[in-house]
Amino acid sequence: MGTDRLQPDIRELLNAVISDVSGHITEYCEHPGRDFTRTRKLPANILMHLMLNMAGNSLNKELYDHFPDKKQRMSASAYEQQRDKLKPEVFKTMLSLLNSSFVDAKTMKELRVYGIDGSDFCTPLNKDSEWYIPNHYIRKDGQEAKGTCLLHGNFLYDLLNKQYIDVNENRDEREGAISLIDGISDAEHSLVIMDRGYSGFNMIEHGNRYGGYYIIRHPLTNTIKEINELPDKPCDKDIEIKVSTKSYQYCQLYGYRKINVCKNKKADYSDNTVMSQWDFEEKCIVKFRVVKFKINDPDTGKQVWEVLVTNLPRDKFDLKAMKCIYWLRWNIETSFKELKYALGAINFHSKKDKFILQELYAHLIMFNATARVAAYIPIEYSDKGYVYAVDFKMIVYIFRKYFRPFSKDPPENMYADMTQYRHMLKNGKHNIRLLKPKSAVYFTYRVA
Repeated sequence: MGTDRLQPDIRELLNAVISDVSGHITEYCEHPGRDFTRTRKLPANILMHLMLNMAGNSLNKELYDHFPDKKQRMSASAYEQQRDKLKPEVFKTMLSLLNSSFVDAKTMKELRVYGIDGSDFCTPLNKDSEWYIPNHYIRKDGQEAKGTCLLHGNFLYDLLNKQYIDVNENRDEREGAISLIDGISDAEHSLVIMDRGYSGFNMIEHGNRYGGYYIIRHPLTNTIKEINELPDKPCDKDIEIKVSTKSYQYCQLYGYRKINVCKNKKADYSDNTVMSQWDFEEKCIVKFRVVKFKINDPDTGKQVWEVLVTNLPRDKFDLKAMKCIYWLRWNIETSFKELKYALGAINFHSKKDKFILQELYAHLIMFNATARVAAYIPIEYSDKGYVYAVDFKMIVYIFRKYFRPFSKDPPENMYADMTQYRHMLKNGKHNIRLLKPKSAVYFTYRVA
């Protein structure tokens, strides 16, 4: 998206998506033909508009801000009853419609560059939740300690355009990633980047067969033998490995690498047996390209070796280009921070699984909308060479203010407000990652 063009009104695009979906709302109702058939204060289109614009405040405050006129305002109970009529899939459809309107996407050598990664969301405690994890620790009073609810999301993210493309809630990250890859519409012009946790023969072969390109960051130890034996110097080579799920004796006789798969779920395997996933024929030749180079570790500042497994052509993507692409994957980590703490995807307004999914998908839609708005605000350069960009949190706040139904201000006013909040970009900063336990933000602890 170029910043030299007219700044569009993204609000109109969102309203068009809402109007499109509400036109056939019966497809997304729990009880088609009965839900949203009577005239109420909160019809389907206004309900979806409200849910998209929700932040992290208490439910009553959200309703008060969205409906200043008390004659239009409803109770929190009425809101809950109306949203219970909607399936979460309605927001996934809206996300897909919004993404399909994206016609001027940035590419790298005619490839859309995607990142796949997972992130956990702490949700309010609910023992009936599908995501409930019991805590088997017994307290001094003899009672079992409270468990936790943890929603794991797998995301397909456009790294160059800052757009969430798809999401699923599979707890198995590799299965979730395979589902995301299979759902890419224009696979031929796509490049998918994944982190170390996704490496393995099965994922590599899925990458070889889905029709596009992939890069998988690969571990240096406890890994494929041929990768482990690479010399400690920059290298770029092609590898072919014959793999099979047949017996160990067969693999030894014909030179195949044995893949242990669980063929009998009732069998009592040893605890030391490592099972792998394999979704293809019994015998296969897995081909891939391996690139090894040195980088600066952001945590220690020391030079460390990195290995990437890919099927990108060497004539178009040499060793230097692979280094540049490698750093792109960190954009998805930044997006998780903005999704949770700028959009408020850690402040859910219910403990029901269905409602939490509704809110998560709604936050993804608003993230994409605000990211598009931010892309149309040009970066400024000072006389001293400093670079100034707009504050994403303020973009989210201002966009929500202008997206409210009573706001009639033109888009020029919205962009003018946003450009007042800039901060200097400081490249090369290295902060230590502090890992500490987190919990859901409960309903009674919301900002007034």
